[in-house]
Amino acid sequence: MTGSEPWNTPARDAERTARIRRLNDQLRTHFTGVRIVLTRGLQELAGEELPALLFRVRRFDRFDSRSDPYQEHDFGALE
Repeated sequence: MTGSEPWNTPARDAERTARIRRLNDQLRTHFTGVRIVLTRGLQELAGEELPALLFRVRRFDRFDSRSDPYQEHDFGALE
């Protein structure tokens, strides 16, 4: 890079998005190297409910254009 190249080219945008998606996927599937913060409602789940919910979060992969318009895998909804 010579310093005169634009910083926001489509290729760089795609590379940035791919990196964010990889990091989000790694966080969601492994829960390592990060601090997980839970809402009070999730903290109050007793018994097997919380582990089962976290298992579902780790396995979640149904991203689509409505829930993930920027393709960064930074949102998911479970019922």
